[in-house]
Amino acid sequence: MLLFIPVRLAIAYHQAPQPQAILVLGGGEDREECAAQFAEFHPALKIWVSSGSPPNKSRAIFQNAGIADSRV
Repeated sequence: MLLFIPVRLAIAYHQAPQPQAILVLGGGEDREECAAQFAEFHPALKIWVSSGSPPNKSRAIFQNAGIADSRV
């Protein structure tokens, strides 16, 4: 049982070695700010936000981080 998680992680890494998108699943501003910081280091990734903060507040978080609206 202890090897189950490392094996699953190895399989996932093999199937998708690089992130393909950033997905924020609700939770509000903290998660969106974290996603914005992550997005700064991965400029080619699209960002999907599911619920969380109101859209205008969420948009402001990404804009303040210098993330283009076209990515969100």
